[in-house]
Amino acid sequence: MATTAANDGQERIIITDAERQIPMYSVHNIADKAPLTEGATDEPAAAAGAGATTTPAMPENVTMTEGLGQEHKESESNASSHDIDKLPDEEKAEVKKHGLGHGHHDDTPVQERSKGKIAVIMLALCMAVFLAALDVTIITTALPTISEHFHSTSGYTWIGSAFLLANSASIPSWGKVSDIFGRKPMLLVANVIFMVGSLIAALSTSIGMLITARAIQGIGGGGLVILVNITIGDLFSMRSRGAYYGMVGAVWAIASSVGPIIGGVFTEKVSWRWCFYINLPLDGLAFIILFFFLDLKTTRTPIMDGLKAIDWVGSLLIVGATLMLLFGLQYGGVTYPWSSAI
Repeated sequence: MATTAANDGQERIIITDAERQIPMYSVHNIADKAPLTEGATDEPAAAAGAGATTTPAMPENVTMTEGLGQEHKESESNASSHDIDKLPDEEKAEVKKHGLGHGHHDDTPVQERSKGKIAVIMLALCMAVFLAALDVTIITTALPTISEHFHSTSGYTWIGSAFLLANSASIPSWGKVSDIFGRKPMLLVANVIFMVGSLIAALSTSIGMLITARAIQGIGGGGLVILVNITIGDLFSMRSRGAYYGMVGAVWAIASSVGPIIGGVFTEKVSWRWCFYINLPLDGLAFIILFFFLDLKTTRTPIMDGLKAIDWVGSLLIVGATLMLLFGLQYGGVTYPWSSAI
């Protein structure tokens, strides 16, 4: 605040922009809140001349800053009470427990969890990613044996391609569906689909049945891959989630590397069907752990309302476009020339 002399001889007060943001405490408010000291008066002082007024004296234990702070606290209290009344009953209890300023920021975890619980959850998530990555390569060393078993000389190439095509095409849809129905339910559904596909593949009696089972596996595997990454983002703060993403990436690399070795051992020592049987106990264990220990806030959307909220046309277009691109890369220059319209 600064004073300046005008041409008419009177002093004028200039208030800066920063000072405008400071709530002013008027003399009248001070007079209302603080009693006058002995000998003070609120009448104009005749001796001071016309236009002069006396300011009521503040008690010794009350300062101007305390008055400002008290008024600010009262306004915050009124605003907080008004905001809390607007919240749902479940969130009111959370606000009363932690305070209105308590929230889920990007630099803080959504919920405090013990190290043991985090380790168990990450074990299940990494196990799911391990199986999804393992099924990409475990079948490579078993393909000659499978082709001989079903007496198929051409269809066996689709055993690997069906998994990858379904995996890639389904990933965008899993993310959208998890936004509607919640991460945990969709992660569990992806586990179930993957296990069902693995069981059908292990019990296949024809090459067509095996290819279909691999496509089902691919749909479930796509859900596992994308939802594990989304779940980690929901579980941990931005500061710490990088370490967990690195852990998942390492698991993927290890699974892709050991897949052909495990597939060759099963094919040579037991049966090629164990390339799929192995998924059942491991994925079942991951399902149980996630069901009991994964504590994410689930969106409670009615099934019919959720189905109506899905962009079916957009999802089909994404899946179709992805499949067309992958089909072209699969057949181009091998089965058909690159210039072919088929």
